[in-house]
Amino acid sequence: AVVEREAAVEAVRVEAAMAAAAEREAAVEVARVEAVMQAAAERDAAVEAARIEFSELFAEKEAVMEAERKKEKIRTDAETQAAIEAVRREVVAQAEEEKGRAVQIARREAAAQVESEMEMAKTEAAMQLAEESREAAKQAASLRSARARTKSRGSVGQHQLSPRTLLDRSQRY
Repeated sequence: AVVEREAAVEAVRVEAAMAAAAEREAAVEVARVEAVMQAAAERDAAVEAARIEFSELFAEKEAVMEAERKKEKIRTDAETQAAIEAVRREVVAQAEEEKGRAVQIARREAAAQVESEMEMAKTEAAMQLAEESREAAKQAASLRSARARTKSRGSVGQHQLSPRTLLDRSQRY
């Protein structure tokens, strides 16, 4: 009976040890599963945090790139405006220069035309003066011949008028 009792105690002890070992193994397994699940949850949380951080960094990078694009557009617009203004100034300067040349040419042409007209007027005046001089010479010759005829007839009491006075009177009428 003692042996049986010892064997029963030993069996209970072995069963208790086996139950304790099974509980320990179950507890270890539960702890291992919980640790794996916690590690997975932490990993998922870290991945989500990394994704959020990446999204924020990406958004920040996009904002920086957009600001750079805007600055580049402003710079390009300013360069374009400066180029347009330079071309406008060049065109205005060229137009002013061409206008100045046109004015000089017009002045030269007008001066040449005035000079030509003056020369023509001088020539016409000289020709008219020559014609009038010829006419005056003819009239003077005619008057001299008339006077000579009058003197040769012996007219008495007539006033002798100078050819100049007679010429002046003939031109009045």
